[in-house]
Amino acid sequence: MEANQRERAPQHQLKATVLLLSMTVSLALWGLAFDWTFAAALVAVLLVHELGHALAMRVLGWKDMSMFFVPFVGAVVTGRTGEVPAWKQTLVLLAGPLPGLLAGSAALLYPPDGAAALPWWDEVAFLAVTVNLFNLLPITPLDGGRLVEIALFSRWPRLRLVFAAISVAGLGGLAWWLESMPLGAVALLLALALPHEWRAAKLEADADGSADGGRSLAQLCDQVQQRFSGLGLPRQLALVQSVQLRRRVRPPRRWESVATLLILAAAYTATLPLLKQAWPHHRAEDLEADARTPAQVAFDIAWDEYDMLSDDNAPADAKLRARQAALAADDLRHVDMQVLQAQALRHPERRLAIEALLEAGRDGERWELGDVLQAELDTLAHAAGQANAKERAVVLGDAIAWAERAAPTRFAPTVRTRLLWAEALDQAGDTPRAQALLAELTQRTLTADDCQCELREVVRARAWFALSHRQADQAIAVLEEPRFRDNLQQGEGRLAIDYAWALLLAGQTDRGLAVMRLAAVVKARPGRHDDAARRGAAPPEHVRNPLDLAFALSRAGRDDEARALLGQHHGRWHCTAAARGWLGYPIREPWQGERWRHLQETASRLCPTGHAAPS
Repeated sequence: MEANQRERAPQHQLKATVLLLSMTVSLALWGLAFDWTFAAALVAVLLVHELGHALAMRVLGWKDMSMFFVPFVGAVVTGRTGEVPAWKQTLVLLAGPLPGLLAGSAALLYPPDGAAALPWWDEVAFLAVTVNLFNLLPITPLDGGRLVEIALFSRWPRLRLVFAAISVAGLGGLAWWLESMPLGAVALLLALALPHEWRAAKLEADADGSADGGRSLAQLCDQVQQRFSGLGLPRQLALVQSVQLRRRVRPPRRWESVATLLILAAAYTATLPLLKQAWPHHRAEDLEADARTPAQVAFDIAWDEYDMLSDDNAPADAKLRARQAALAADDLRHVDMQVLQAQALRHPERRLAIEALLEAGRDGERWELGDVLQAELDTLAHAAGQANAKERAVVLGDAIAWAERAAPTRFAPTVRTRLLWAEALDQAGDTPRAQALLAELTQRTLTADDCQCELREVVRARAWFALSHRQADQAIAVLEEPRFRDNLQQGEGRLAIDYAWALLLAGQTDRGLAVMRLAAVVKARPGRHDDAARRGAAPPEHVRNPLDLAFALSRAGRDDEARALLGQHHGRWHCTAAARGWLGYPIREPWQGERWRHLQETASRLCPTGHAAPS
């Protein structure tokens, strides 16, 4: 095998293909898992890292080199060499992380003029420091672990085996702390390889004690066959190769070991403070998370895991409760747990538990009491959604009466339920009372709503109340109130779409279509990771309400344009939603039944085959 490898012709084209293919796959997977800026920066940092190894190997005599990427793990460069002194192997290992570490540190400390305008500068510099410093951790198979192994344990195979076992434990602990499945997989593979390491260490120890120093390949093969005949030829061959690779690196002299350890210590001493200083600047949104205690971080991670599960979440629940036990007594996360436990109860026990939370008057870290009250009212409204109008009016009226007793000062969270109550009263035949309730809500939201969020809900409900009673002109007048006129002209928010509907149903088709085009089509806001913004291109347009726009186009006699719109990606999704009855929210908006009927009819006529709603 050694002779065949030496005589084999170079396979440069194959190696280049493997490198490009593995790099492309890694870039795609990292981009899908995170974002494309991060993926491109990470691939660039890893490529420079491995090129450093490759350049040092080429200069110092390695041959037949290959490089490839491993998605979610990193990249690898391999090569062949004869016997080399320890200092050469050390230089090859350091040539990967040190250049990236130095370049990243310089980029963070001394950014050029205009670097703030380059979204990728900070990303690449920070990753260069983080990835390369991580790579110098004293854990095998990282470069730092291999350096420590050469410097301290190359003369004592059994100690190297102990170090390998410690590395597996350390890598496993790191994977658990970072919650990294790829690192955990690597740790598992290394743990499975420990029996192989034990056999290799035993062979090395026996060879070192032999008369000729165990340098004969033939003698090594004999020893493997005698000691481990039950392994089979492939595993025996792997043992021979492992021992041969280690023998090729001569044991270091004392000054080489000291120099290697000093370089590692210097890299960490110089770079860790810089990394600590750069972290908040690099991830401003993590400043709050940086201030959390380890117990809070563990609880928040467990909460997110629990929140993502919908079925069979008993293990996640147990883990969450265990993390809660480690929190300080005054931590607001205890309130979040009380909310979670209350919401798991059935009515009326759930209502009593929520009343106790409202009486305590203490917001949680994630749950504010206003949101708790609104969530409970939404639950009650959703449960009453299938009842007839009279029964629904009774249930919603009782819910509002309970909310006024339990939280008399919290009006805003009750607005949506009050509007649904007014709709139920109207549909039950008590239209005057519904109108009086709408007028009352308008006055209260005018004085109690600083951001006008609830006022907008009330105005929209008033407009659709008028539309449901075939009073389109009245709906237009409601929406054209001066405080909202700018929103209508700029096509912002739901009010503009409601305005377009009012115009269309009033017979003002051309004007309604123009407003709907403006309201239903939005441009993505350029963000930090927005590729179009970095290229200087206009942000892409996105149709957020394709069925509404298709209805307007159909009213204007433009069915072909509406079909083309619904044949696009977002249009097909909304067609599927219409076919499956997903158009409305779980708590539907009051008085918009006519709108949903129009949208269903539009989907039935104009959606592509396979996506159309049933007629």
